Amino acid sequence: MGGAYKSETLPDVDKLPRPRYDLLRRKHRKILHSVQATRGCPHDCEFCSVTPFFGHQYRLRPVREVIADLEVSLKQARSRTVFFVDDNIGGRADYAKELFRALIPLRIKWGSFASVAITKDEELMRLASESGCIALFIGFESLSQASLDALHKSWVRADKMREYVKIFHDHGIIVEGAFIFGHDDDGKDIFRRTVDFIQETGIQVPVFGILTPYPATRLRARLEREGRLLPEAEDWRLYDGSHVLFKPIHMIPEELEEGFLWARKYCAAPRTIFRRMFNAPRAHWLTALGLNFSMRAGRMRQIKERWPRSRRRLTRPARW
Repeated sequence: MGGAYKSETLPDVDKLPRPRYDLLRRKHRKILHSVQATRGCPHDCEFCSVTPFFGHQYRLRPVREVIADLEVSLKQARSRTVFFVDDNIGGRADYAKELFRALIPLRIKWGSFASVAITKDEELMRLASESGCIALFIGFESLSQASLDALHKSWVRADKMREYVKIFHDHGIIVEGAFIFGHDDDGKDIFRRTVDFIQETGIQVPVFGILTPYPATRLRARLEREGRLLPEAEDWRLYDGSHVLFKPIHMIPEELEEGFLWARKYCAAPRTIFRRMFNAPRAHWLTALGLNFSMRAGRMRQIKERWPRSRRRLTRPARW
């Protein structure tokens, strides 16, 4: 059996050693570099495992160290595209502005994870764009304010979702919009409503997941108290965000799975991809198109494995 290692204090990110980029296979770094500037997230959403895993503290690396890592990486590969693996790169505006200003002279293109809170600061959005930001993964989670409030994410306003998307688009940033199905407020219409919103607003790369009770989260503790975890919740191999591991309130588990797979299949169809792309700005159009089609094969393979035709065809939720 392997051991468990636990520190009583969080590691000091001010003193991280320089990554050994030279140990990575060159072919894996021809297209993309990966760098980390921050650890953790200033928020503490009910379903999210980031805060329990990284600790209830948003830790910031010195900007000079981040730039030094990046310069080493850029020297060892020809690509000028970078992905910051931070869970919320804009979590503290003053730090993010300092980082983005330092990135401008490097003339790179980059993407990362962020929250809609970044849209409230015009200077921050402008600096993100000027520093080379071309794509951000944004956790919208739900179109229902009741669901957002229950997730302890009330600072995201359902009635301002379209405004958030427009601000990102106005700054030439591709939106990878993440939505989770299975909230207690979700009725059977949630799948169609979410897909319609994505198509109308031109969210270039939609990402869907099923609410998952990850260990140490408040969501898991609540579902355990309510006796709503399914037997499948004992199988750790199913914790990939695409399996139903609990009893939803307004639908049965099979309906939640079917609606999730239907939304994924619908948004992966070529005609649907092009339709929403025409509602999106032209900035980085080919990059967004490439992201969609690079993900399509894997998504369709998963759908065929999880919902074979022998089971029956996926049904459009509006017809349930």
